[in-house]
Amino acid sequence: MANMVFICEACRRRRVTEVIGNDDPYAPYRVCAECSKRLQQLTLRPLEWFNLAAKHGWQKYLLHDDFYNQDGTKESYCAADMRAPTLDEASRSLERLVDYCITRWNLDAAEYDAFRMFAGESILSELSRRASSGNRHVTHVTLTLCANVLGYIAEPWVRAQYERACEDDMLFSWAEAAAHCLPQPEGVNKTEPCANTPAKTSADAKRRCRGSARRRFWIGSRAMRHART
Repeated sequence: MANMVFICEACRRRRVTEVIGNDDPYAPYRVCAECSKRLQQLTLRPLEWFNLAAKHGWQKYLLHDDFYNQDGTKESYCAADMRAPTLDEASRSLERLVDYCITRWNLDAAEYDAFRMFAGESILSELSRRASSGNRHVTHVTLTLCANVLGYIAEPWVRAQYERACEDDMLFSWAEAAAHCLPQPEGVNKTEPCANTPAKTSADAKRRCRGSARRRFWIGSRAMRHART
């Protein structure tokens, strides 16, 4: 381990010299000195922002959309030599395509259709690897992709995420995946008890009151899916 060389998560060129834990001490940014300065000054170049957002999610403060556009650009400067990849460019690699999806504010048909050239098993393996990081935003994206790209191929993996979804308040994301990936009525039967678990805090109580809406969402998603088939 002492001889391992870590590459900057932002530029992916230079060696890591600094660990920035301002946003999340459990999942800090590991960057070189130059990218560290730009990260903390909120002046990352588009590709640097893209690489960090693909790993940590764009909702972190230092990467937030209050400071950057969806493609990592800022109105105050232009860095054409370090632009983020387009969807067409990202689609040439499964890993980069998942990176691209993680950095999007919203996903649509164009992103989902781009996965058609990849085998379902390979997609699921990559999504599982990404979700293992523990990042809630990344896991939300993986569940969304399971729902809209994989369907029943992701059934075992989606089922295995149920307990984590309850613990991490990601039940709504899980319910969408369950509606498309699990056989009826397994998803709704699992969602209802978790949503109705007695609240431990006032924040929990606010989340629990959304349980019936989540259940209706699951049923509605299921009905829409069967209407299209």
